[in-house]
Amino acid sequence: VPEPSAVEEQAVSLKYKFYSDIPCEIQVRGKTVGTTPLLVDLDEKPPFVVEFIAKNGKKRQIKLTSNGEEIRAYAVNLEATPVQEPKLNLTTVPEKATVDVNGEIYETPCSIDMSMGTLNLTIKRDGFMPERYTIEPNEGNFDIETKLVPLPSEDRTKS
Repeated sequence: VPEPSAVEEQAVSLKYKFYSDIPCEIQVRGKTVGTTPLLVDLDEKPPFVVEFIAKNGKKRQIKLTSNGEEIRAYAVNLEATPVQEPKLNLTTVPEKATVDVNGEIYETPCSIDMSMGTLNLTIKRDGFMPERYTIEPNEGNFDIETKLVPLPSEDRTKS
């Protein structure tokens, strides 16, 4: 009778969203996974680096992390027109999601001041997966419309 083999670690697929102000190719470990805006399941074990590459040659790298219980979203502004008071204009489908930015609470659709630099925000709505965003501004306005992802049916029955 053969010995049982060691249990292999299961690959975990996590959801990520990527946004940019101009179309960018998204690469993970040198492999293209899509073009912004993008919702993708990645089998990479966090942390790892994602590269945004625009056709004009501009690039930005971001280190990704996730706990698997929420969607991680990243947005970069590579070709912004400078404005005095840059804003993030955020819309969700469906609307009326709660947005927490450093303890300040908003409801979508909303406009958020980006003059303070990198924004870390969380979007929540009952019945949908939470989304945690890291926004890298570049002195210009940024528009994001995100379609919220419903919770799996077994998670919806728990609430």
